[in-house]
Amino acid sequence: MLEMPVSLPLAGGGMGRRRNGPIEVASSLTRAGRPFLPVAELGLAPALRIAAGRLPGGSGAQLVMLPECPLPVGVPDLIALVADTEALSARSAAGVTPLLREQEARMVTACGVARPRLLPWLASIAGVSEGHTLRVLQNLERRGAIHRRAGGWVRHPALQPLGRTYAIEAKVSNWRSGFSQCLRYGTLADASALALGSLSERSRAEVVTTARQHGIGLFVAERWIVRPRISPVPAARRFWVSEHLAAALGIG
Repeated sequence: MLEMPVSLPLAGGGMGRRRNGPIEVASSLTRAGRPFLPVAELGLAPALRIAAGRLPGGSGAQLVMLPECPLPVGVPDLIALVADTEALSARSAAGVTPLLREQEARMVTACGVARPRLLPWLASIAGVSEGHTLRVLQNLERRGAIHRRAGGWVRHPALQPLGRTYAIEAKVSNWRSGFSQCLRYGTLADASALALGSLSERSRAEVVTTARQHGIGLFVAERWIVRPRISPVPAARRFWVSEHLAAALGIG
């Protein structure tokens, strides 16, 4: 469970309120001994936080920043979670340990919250045998992630994405490498962005065009040159990355 006095306003956030000030949380998944940024890019750490602070957030949202939070596709320099405070509170109270395996996330998402899903259908979604699917479902049931109903299974209503996830990468000048990493993060995160230390006039047009073409945000000199574009990530993968953030926040 999260420690309430330290970080997140999980109770009483309520819809209709403006977003609280940004919160930075050290990920509990961060690998020991791994620095936040390479030495040459340490100077971009403030820019990452400024970029995150200027992301859109509606009422009832809370910006949570997680430096060096490992995802299944890599370790972005900063994850910015624009969290729904009600969803965050419900997930914390659910008492379900984070579901970090993709197959678990896929099955839980497929179950839905009202209509029971039967074993043959879930096995077809998972792409494995009914016997294997049943073992996974039984494990999820023991953990409280799903419940039996009318011969099938429904998921715990709190198991849903916590909000919108932005993966932000920092590069001093190697924008090609940065874009490559952002494209990889974009297979899970709702959006990705690159914070550059510098951008020459000679390469500016190419960099901006590339960013717009792929929907990657571009942040240079403390301003958004290209805003990150929200991508249609499959529901199961959105939930999967959200569960990694839940683990990083110490939920469950």
